[in-house]
Amino acid sequence: MNFVDEVLSSMTVILNSPLAADQKLRQSLILHLRSTVFRLRHGQQRNNELLQYIKTEYNSVYTASWIISMLFEKYFDLQITDDELGYIVLLIQSALERRTQEYNAVILADFARSFAELVSQRIMRYIPEIRQIDILSRYETDNPHYRDADLIITRSSCADPREVVVDNLLSEDGILELKQKIARRQKNRFSGFRSFSAECSSLFSPDLIFLHQAFEDKETLLRFMTAWLEEKGYCSSGLYQSALRREQLTSTSIGSSIAFPHGDPEYVNESHVVLMTLEKPMLWDGEEMADIIFFAAFNMNSREEKRRIEMFYKELIPCISDREFMTMLKTARDSVQLYKDLFH
Repeated sequence: MNFVDEVLSSMTVILNSPLAADQKLRQSLILHLRSTVFRLRHGQQRNNELLQYIKTEYNSVYTASWIISMLFEKYFDLQITDDELGYIVLLIQSALERRTQEYNAVILADFARSFAELVSQRIMRYIPEIRQIDILSRYETDNPHYRDADLIITRSSCADPREVVVDNLLSEDGILELKQKIARRQKNRFSGFRSFSAECSSLFSPDLIFLHQAFEDKETLLRFMTAWLEEKGYCSSGLYQSALRREQLTSTSIGSSIAFPHGDPEYVNESHVVLMTLEKPMLWDGEEMADIIFFAAFNMNSREEKRRIEMFYKELIPCISDREFMTMLKTARDSVQLYKDLFH
């Protein structure tokens, strides 16, 4: 139960959704993970026939779920397989889809209160995804309802990322426009980011960025990456073998030509990311090709480190979903300039 609570806490941050408060998801994970731990401890393999579909259709949640594998090792001293991880992703995705039908909204009223009430009732009637609406003025941004709102509905921009601007909220065209904008917000939930925040800057370094490299196989590539980390004092010698064991146990390809290898946190002295692009795509796991490699050497021993790593995953998801960001990675020729671009 402690493990599930920590997983849900991390997923709440990374996926920007209040999953920690979802008791249905919590109970489902507790029941599911009891049997998962039993299977892994006793070597009972469980194939997930939906895994490729999950990686493709639920890529954002699958990418976020890699932090679960690190927590799994921390709690149970076991390495979770990608098949088992896929089942957890399905449970989390189901919870997210339940959330897509529920929004708390605020109407910023720059018109009469009675008119705002009429608009509110009309929205509630025609847009069932909105379960609650509070009416506030533009000067009540310190109001708890404003802070907790999923959507800010307004007739003119208020410079809030949650805002949905619709000029005429009472007309049929206005209601249709509002519905369309809400649908687009959910679809583009992880889009619009092309850089990492300053909080993640300590995880990257220009001397840990290698561009347009060529390797015969991923074993040699992983040896190169971990040797570089060890030379810098960021890890101990066991990181390479632990990363290799993970590759033998489970695929670390996350689709979109990206691989995300990582080793056991116990061999990591200081958390860092090694970023590498390849001159030619490499067959990574027997099925999928990869030409962008993020090697995650993470240790979550402190609350600060855990927070930084959660932010990394949260910001990685929209970045790798952005075509322009991916093009920037693949065409970069200068590691110092790319480092700057990652945080511009």
